[in-house]
Amino acid sequence: KLNRRVPSIENDSVSSSPMMQPIEHASLTGDALDFKGATEPLTSRSLSVEKKVVLVRHGLSSWNAESRIQ
Repeated sequence: KLNRRVPSIENDSVSSSPMMQPIEHASLTGDALDFKGATEPLTSRSLSVEKKVVLVRHGLSSWNAESRIQ
């Protein structure tokens, strides 16, 4: 079992000290979780209010051109 931890969402507000829970497995590449862990929700509850998501794309880098993971 790794000692790596991920935040646990308790409510819709931002907390300066989020609850933490241990994870059973994690990718060994830096601090990123594997793809499955990155797409699983941290809570099964629906959001109480609508959220706005803004996507920003940076310019083409040499790593993007080579299809490298950043």
